[in-house]
Amino acid sequence: GKISVDKVDGQMLPRGVTVSYLRPMPAVHNASARVAFDHNSFTIHATGGELLGLRLTGGTVVFNALDTNDEQAIIDIKIEGPLPDALTVLDNPPLGYTSKLGIVPKTAKGQTATNLHIAFPLISWLRLDDIEVLATADLQDVALPKVLMGLDLSHGDLKLTVNTQGMDVTGPVRLGTMGAQMAWRDNFTAKAELRS
Repeated sequence: GKISVDKVDGQMLPRGVTVSYLRPMPAVHNASARVAFDHNSFTIHATGGELLGLRLTGGTVVFNALDTNDEQAIIDIKIEGPLPDALTVLDNPPLGYTSKLGIVPKTAKGQTATNLHIAFPLISWLRLDDIEVLATADLQDVALPKVLMGLDLSHGDLKLTVNTQGMDVTGPVRLGTMGAQMAWRDNFTAKAELRS
């Protein structure tokens, strides 16, 4: 007769794993997690990992609606480490955010604690418009060369928010030798505005 599945579930404890999540974005290396799954979802509770020079300090990766034709991936992770490495991740295809702003990641200095949210349908031909991205970050000791009128930005203590529509950066900085309050909005389709 026909087989009817009433229940499927299980757990895993992976260690030392390499994870590719949105090629050609850089892979997460040496990942560790606690995994739980059932008939319609697969949930990864991340406990560690390395992304370039960044440390993955926690978060979840959820694959849900697996028993339908509308499967989804929802990634919410916490990352800490050097600002240049975080900017490099945001500049990778298909995102390319920092290039749109004219920022070269390797010229930046500072530290970041970032919450990254990415959600997308599990389909073969994924377009950028199909991807939901939100990154929020606390940036400390930020320095960028020649950001306005040839002046260097330094001593930044900033809040950053990036999504597929644009970016906001706010907080106190030093511009050349002057203290300033930054409020920068970039729509990714228009020229960046920097007010101090």
